[in-house]
Amino acid sequence: MKNWHGAILAITLFLFAVGCTHTHRLEGFNADPAKIKGAEDKKVAVIFIEPQFQNHFEESSNGHTFIFEENKAFYEQAYSSALKGKVASVEYFTSEPQGSFDFYLYPSLKLS
Repeated sequence: MKNWHGAILAITLFLFAVGCTHTHRLEGFNADPAKIKGAEDKKVAVIFIEPQFQNHFEESSNGHTFIFEENKAFYEQAYSSALKGKVASVEYFTSEPQGSFDFYLYPSLKLS
């Protein structure tokens, strides 16, 4: 029994020394409807360009690594729910879009 406790302690100390990785995916949510009027026929382009927008963020501190993934999906859900029924269409891009849009939105996300 004594050796078993020692093995668990050794494994725990090893894992602590090596560090832990914590991966998170931001959960989408339904944003409140946008308070805009007269835009029912407008086309909106939402452009996620890095480094202003970080789709994947990784930071290490005190032996722990924190990773936030797929941040774009989080923002897409928020924009879609906020603009649903308020504009004709919303399209998402990771580079400058081709075509004509009435509004161009450039979200900024820098985690630290």
